[in-house]
Amino acid sequence: MAPRFPVRALLAALLALTLGTCALRYRASLPDPAPPLAADRDTRWRQDIAYFTRNLARLHLNAFHTLPREVFEVRAAQLAGRVPDLSDAAIVTELTRLAAAIGDGHTGVYDLEGRFLKRQLPLRFAAFPEGLFITEAAPHYAHLLGGQVLAVNGSPTAQVRARLAPLVPQGEGSSWVNRTWPALLTRPDLLAGVGLGPAQTVTLTLQVNGQDLQAKVASRVASADRAGWRSAAAAAPSWAQPGDVWFTPVGKAVYLRLAGSPPDLARRSRELLLTLDRTRPERLVVDLRDHGGGDYTRLAPLLTGLQRRPWLKVHALIGPRTFSAGVINAAQLQALGATLVGEVSGGRPNGYSERRRFTLPASGLTVDYSVRVYRFAPGDPDGLQPDWPVVQTFADFTAGRDLALDRALNGESGAR
Repeated sequence: MAPRFPVRALLAALLALTLGTCALRYRASLPDPAPPLAADRDTRWRQDIAYFTRNLARLHLNAFHTLPREVFEVRAAQLAGRVPDLSDAAIVTELTRLAAAIGDGHTGVYDLEGRFLKRQLPLRFAAFPEGLFITEAAPHYAHLLGGQVLAVNGSPTAQVRARLAPLVPQGEGSSWVNRTWPALLTRPDLLAGVGLGPAQTVTLTLQVNGQDLQAKVASRVASADRAGWRSAAAAAPSWAQPGDVWFTPVGKAVYLRLAGSPPDLARRSRELLLTLDRTRPERLVVDLRDHGGGDYTRLAPLLTGLQRRPWLKVHALIGPRTFSAGVINAAQLQALGATLVGEVSGGRPNGYSERRRFTLPASGLTVDYSVRVYRFAPGDPDGLQPDWPVVQTFADFTAGRDLALDRALNGESGAR
């Protein structure tokens, strides 16, 4: 474990982080008033593209830190010129691509109400070292669970990834794109928008239980209803609890699931610290693998409490879904001397953050943008690097093996 800093110096550093002095710059403003909307479809889309271009450039702290302004404006003008030839879903796809090119994970375009990206596949996909797999399925397609995807509408998986990856907000760690792009496969309107086939039915070339097969999967109107869905993952440990934030003793350790920053995190932190004092475990394992963001300052009471308990070993689990405030909290724990276990974080510890949003007046599309820039690590790392690297394979996923958790709970440093 890394050496701990002197108490007084570290507490001062934590206070600085909590107050946000690591935020090098900040911008707060409001979008322009919505213009009077035209009656015809093409002009309304052009109004939205102009509104998007003008307001993203003005409201983002530094919209052109990666993509030159002239390139951004040329692409926007080209899209406006193609509006009559594109479907609504294709225009949304191209706006998504343009926003993603800005180059930070908090900037993007989203059809949150499903006005244009109306359809979804009754499947969920995930990328593993062995390839791309179906990890969840609606009842009618349960026989495809665990199938490795070799092609989509005749295009090999590598080509599909190359088409979809530019729609993922860029500028974060490489593991972020690898984790995020499979989710886009569930939206056939996006597949059609990047030239990968029709939106009604998607043909998957699969290998299931050693057998090659083709499956035609009918898309349906997007819905949050997941009743009866099945997962390829093994059952969670018997001691696991529901919810984003909870803790429990596991052997000689205490396990803390931290998958967000709820308003009552300070109270829960105090309860955890009391438990640590009463039970005196050998180590605390903080699981940040599903922490995708929130208010990073809410962890300050726990960080201060851990610094005052030098007898406790701390291990923090990180991975591709560790993003935004999750990355910051992992960096803060590492500064306290915690050992990071797992995979490279999806988000970078340095970069643009603090999401704000505005709405395009004609289409209702949501535009997210960043108003702060943070630096929580020296240099420009591609994400937080684990001290003990442990990569999850698909075989581990289906068998219920969580080697990163096992090593953190047992204090084993062996790499895989």
